[in-house]
Amino acid sequence: MLRSFLDWRSAPFLATVGAALVPHARRILDGDDDTWKYFLVQDVVAKSAELTVLLQPELERLARFATEGEAAEGLPLMAAALLPEA
Repeated sequence: MLRSFLDWRSAPFLATVGAALVPHARRILDGDDDTWKYFLVQDVVAKSAELTVLLQPELERLARFATEGEAAEGLPLMAAALLPEA
């Protein structure tokens, strides 16, 4: 469902949805489409403090244990930049 709405025009709106978006975002982040993960994190999650907090476990996994494909998309650095400093 989220995939059909995730493009450059809808990303600002999706960043405002908050907690209701989390199950859909998790489905993408747990999937195998690394390009969608990139756009979700860059264009939606990074623009929402609420989503950044709610998706912290997924961002931590991306930052620390990214797959080869996720790393090729630059997701580890992007995710690490969104995490609070320890």
